[in-house]
Amino acid sequence: MHASSAFQQSWHCSRVRAFCESFSQILLETRQFEKCIHDTTLLRRTTNRGTSYVCQYVDDALVIASDNNTWEELQIGALMVTLDPHRA
Repeated sequence: MHASSAFQQSWHCSRVRAFCESFSQILLETRQFEKCIHDTTLLRRTTNRGTSYVCQYVDDALVIASDNNTWEELQIGALMVTLDPHRA
């Protein structure tokens, strides 16, 4: 592996880690999610409307909501715009 390839891979990994940490912090602080004690990549939120789960893997996230009302309450679309580095 060339030095430039190693640098690019390292840079990409640090950006992915930064995204995951930012995404988790926002969910914990603004959406009242809780971390699973057995797996910190799994977050859960329960309200009177239902339960939602977010599972993160590298730079992807799987979001599951118990129904449409719970999904709309999360406002994940607005959250993703906030985290998109390409939007000004």
